[in-house]
Amino acid sequence: MQPPPSPQNPEKLEMPDSHGRLRTAIAAAALVLAGGALGACGESGPKYAQFANGFDFAVTAKITDADGETQTLTVPSKGRVGADLEGSYTIEFLTPDGTSMKKKKFKFASGDKRKKGCQEYVNVLGSAAIVEEDIVYGAGIKGGGKLLCGYDHVKVCPRWGFETEKPPEKITVKEGTVGMNRTWLHYIGEGDWVASIDKLLAQKPQMGDQDRIRAWNIAFAVNKFDPDNPRLKAQGPKFVEACHKIVDMFKSGPLAGKAKKDCLKNAKAMFPDA
Repeated sequence: MQPPPSPQNPEKLEMPDSHGRLRTAIAAAALVLAGGALGACGESGPKYAQFANGFDFAVTAKITDADGETQTLTVPSKGRVGADLEGSYTIEFLTPDGTSMKKKKFKFASGDKRKKGCQEYVNVLGSAAIVEEDIVYGAGIKGGGKLLCGYDHVKVCPRWGFETEKPPEKITVKEGTVGMNRTWLHYIGEGDWVASIDKLLAQKPQMGDQDRIRAWNIAFAVNKFDPDNPRLKAQGPKFVEACHKIVDMFKSGPLAGKAKKDCLKNAKAMFPDA
């Protein structure tokens, strides 16, 4: 902590990050912003809707509003792009050769339903490895974080985002505060689909097997739309290992053994050499 505030300024003090910024385990990887990632900034700040893409190829988002008007948005590989979207849209994601990856309805907040400092992220098939990380200043408050990879539409309200490469070393708070958390939104590693799979498979789900399923969906998309990707084959052993770790909740009852068997069957089907 800094020395107590002076009588001339009794209401505020600076709270340093007393032991270096405390990072949550899920976001320990180094931050590397992908090329084009800062392109969403404008003079009035980032746009409310943000499209992120963790695949190794650019994705075209075909955005159709309720009146049938259509616009297209190119989201670069391992990058993101902003858009001014309000209300309901049907969005179709296309590969560079025009193959449809997914078509889905999205609804964005508008007007006074938008909270200041918040944005909505459309993560293309959940591919981009994004995390909302708690930065802990001072002492007494346990940090946390939330993985956003695997989800295709989330609302975020970070204090600092991609426009800030690193959070500040210290912040100003009211007198008497012993600790403070500030949310930082950034990529994990290179922010790509491999980083997403690694982090999702490393999680211990609170309920069932949802993180593994999200990781599987990303791998399935790469297998389908980028089958010659040189990094795809290396994912197989990760999923086979995950199959052995997710069966605790199925040790007894009618599903005993079936979950693991089905998991291994699917993993071997996609990754026969795993």
